[in-house]
Amino acid sequence: GVPEIAYLSEGHLGLLTPLVRDEVERPVESVLGLATEEMQKIRAATATFMEQWPLLLMPVDSEPAFLYDEPWRPRADIEACCRAVTLLGLPSVVVPGGTSVEGLPIGVQLVGRPHHEDEVLTAAAVIETAMGQWRPASKV
Repeated sequence: GVPEIAYLSEGHLGLLTPLVRDEVERPVESVLGLATEEMQKIRAATATFMEQWPLLLMPVDSEPAFLYDEPWRPRADIEACCRAVTLLGLPSVVVPGGTSVEGLPIGVQLVGRPHHEDEVLTAAAVIETAMGQWRPASKV
């Protein structure tokens, strides 16, 4: 099953819904097998899509940059765009894509087809040249 849920629910299985209990008690091998099978389907669908669209321009985060001294917050949802690309094993690069109204950097993620890193880097260089390097907003 899902090791984290098994650990957290230890001694409390009776409190879990039947659906969650089934997941906890399912052999890990079957969970990994399903995940691997599902990942192969997603990779195949992505490869088919990218035959027509060999480069994808995507956000890096789901929200704008924030200052380093802001309170800590969970990054799981914020980084979902990058995590999906990583799980698919696609070459990617992040380049400056502008500045937010607060003067903070906005990055864009370029994603390419497997084994086509050259296309990703060439496109990244074009965007970087067009956008220029990010510079902090001047303090007045």
